[in-house]
Amino acid sequence: MADDASLLTEIQARYEAARDHASRWREEAREAFRFYAGEQWDDADIDKMAEQQRPIVTFNRVMRLVNAVIGHEANNRSEVRYIPRTLGDARVNELLTAASRYFRDACDAEFEESDAFRDMIITGMGWTNDRLSDAHNPEYDLIEERVDPLEMLWDPSSQKPNLADARYVFRRKRYTEKEIKAIWPDFTGPFTSAFDDDADNTGDPVDRSPRTAYRGGAGGDDRDVGQDILVLEYQYKEREVYYVISHPGVAETIEVPAGELTDELRDKLKERGVPFVMKRRSMTRRCFVIGQSIVQGPDVVCPHDFTYHCITGFRDREHHHWFGIVRMLRDPQRWSNKWLAQIMHILNSNAKGGLMAEEGAVADRHEFEASWADPAAVTWFSDGALKSNAVQPKPPPTWPAGVERLLQYANASFTDVSGVNQELLGLADRQQAGVLEWQRKQSAVTLLAPLFDSLRRFRKMQGRCWLYMMQRYVSDGRIIRITSDQGSQNVPFGGPAGLQHPQWKLPETAQYDVIVDQAPTAPNQKEQTWAVLTQLFPMLRNVLPPKMMMLAMEYSPLPESFVAKLKEVQQQLEAQGPPPNPDMIRMQAQLEARKAELQMRQQEAALNADLERQKAEARMQMEMARAKHDMEIQRFKAQAETDIDRERAQSRAALDIEAHGLKVELAGGAADGRGPISRLFDGLSERQERTLAALTESSQRSAAALAAGLAELANALMADNELVRDPRTGRAVGTRKVRKPDGV
Repeated sequence: MADDASLLTEIQARYEAARDHASRWREEAREAFRFYAGEQWDDADIDKMAEQQRPIVTFNRVMRLVNAVIGHEANNRSEVRYIPRTLGDARVNELLTAASRYFRDACDAEFEESDAFRDMIITGMGWTNDRLSDAHNPEYDLIEERVDPLEMLWDPSSQKPNLADARYVFRRKRYTEKEIKAIWPDFTGPFTSAFDDDADNTGDPVDRSPRTAYRGGAGGDDRDVGQDILVLEYQYKEREVYYVISHPGVAETIEVPAGELTDELRDKLKERGVPFVMKRRSMTRRCFVIGQSIVQGPDVVCPHDFTYHCITGFRDREHHHWFGIVRMLRDPQRWSNKWLAQIMHILNSNAKGGLMAEEGAVADRHEFEASWADPAAVTWFSDGALKSNAVQPKPPPTWPAGVERLLQYANASFTDVSGVNQELLGLADRQQAGVLEWQRKQSAVTLLAPLFDSLRRFRKMQGRCWLYMMQRYVSDGRIIRITSDQGSQNVPFGGPAGLQHPQWKLPETAQYDVIVDQAPTAPNQKEQTWAVLTQLFPMLRNVLPPKMMMLAMEYSPLPESFVAKLKEVQQQLEAQGPPPNPDMIRMQAQLEARKAELQMRQQEAALNADLERQKAEARMQMEMARAKHDMEIQRFKAQAETDIDRERAQSRAALDIEAHGLKVELAGGAADGRGPISRLFDGLSERQERTLAALTESSQRSAAALAAGLAELANALMADNELVRDPRTGRAVGTRKVRKPDGV
């Protein structure tokens, strides 16, 4: 990068070349602005006509024609949309388009562009500037503002429309000393600049102002007290050399400036076999100059283009300038004014006509001249003067033939040379069809197509710069308001959770096709689209879905608030679903009834089958219970018989033992063998019988209880089942056992 001294030398040389080249255009631009404002007479003509006491009249037709073209642009404004090259970037594209619309609305960009378009129509060049501002927001706002074309200088070698191939541009702007200290607090002077040559006033590089003729002070501050200070902004493009190095093992490349890749590093890369290649690219930089010092920069705001964007008109190849419609209207306007003033002068000069009189025709010449102009006064003549025709009226001068046709020709030339016809002006008084009038309007717009083509190119260039500045300078999380089909919502810049993209700020993400589309708020475009749609509605009424019909309402002449309300109602209806068709409701009810009946039959069949299955299981369980009961009874009987036999055996054994004892006792010599022994045997027999009776009774009670339980179980299993139904719908929901009363 060049140091400040060499950069100042470059700035000085380029500034002088741009100033000399633009001096002719600046003079013509000032004249065009004066013509548009109604100052259409040269100073020499004004002095001459005042000397001749001729009327100076101006019927400004230039403003009307220029305003017609400006109004056509205002009624057909366009907006910049960012269209992604791949489907994966669609969400980022929607965010950037909405963010661009938000920042443009905040700074009234569309009105600034229309103002610059007006400058282009008048002078041939209109300028805007894209910049960052923290005046109202510390997180920076994007600003687009119109720039006075007389503040700008440009590369004389530029040939393309909108100065697309310009290598540099200058802006001359004046600040107060207080403003300079606020913007550049470290700068203390001097403020005198070699660039302050009043080029913005006269277009003449030579300073002939008497107030500066005796400025003194070598290298000092010799500006007038209270005079604003010139600040020169210089934006330029330069070819930058850099190297692209392939990252080993990774499919990525690294860009290294040429100054950082030394010969030693280059040799190491070659030894290791790392491929690298030298490339060149255009880099845009800017700096600010006050006096003889660079107070800021060089720095980069937008690397691929200037922040100043130009709209150019028609090309003047001979002088490498651009001109607007006013150049073509100057001669018709001048001659229209001159012929009108000439006709008025002729009429004023011949208002009274004048007299021819002999010297003796009147007695008092001064009294005669005073009374002749008074219709109530008596004018006295000498005797015989009237009879001898000594006093005669002056013959009226011959009216110049065709002078009024010259005025008509001059007035008709306005539309002929500009291409703006009566239809575009809205002044056509012919009885003609609306389609024909619209076609004639389009014919006029076709003649002005180069101007609107420059405006379209301007928006594309501005859109690319705007995109870079949004990605580079707008902080993440900045709350912005975006509008979508779901309505307006406040979201952080970078996107809500559903729109966030991990690479939305990378340079690769900016690979977009920038297209210019007609904005839906343009009145003329809405009227044209609505006129076509009204003719198609009868054919598309039963074809287009309601959502498409609601989209067509955006082009209706209805108020936007009303259209927004209709969209809100439509969204609510979509959320609720379409209204049911009566026939469909009836068919649906019939189907539901049949379906319910079928379900009831299926449930009853299933329940009946379940009942039969339960009955079969109950019978099987009852048979098994009976068999088990019989087996238990038999087992119980066998056990009882076994117990009885065991008791009997034990009783017999005990009796045998006692009998043996008695025998022994009897052998001891009892006298009466029948007394105690007989009683003992009798007692044993009774106890044995009571024991057997008790065992038999207990066995019978157990068998009876077991039989009763089995009977109860059998009755429960053999009870009838009945269906249980829902009390509201009547559908079968289950079964239950029905106990019959005893004895039934």
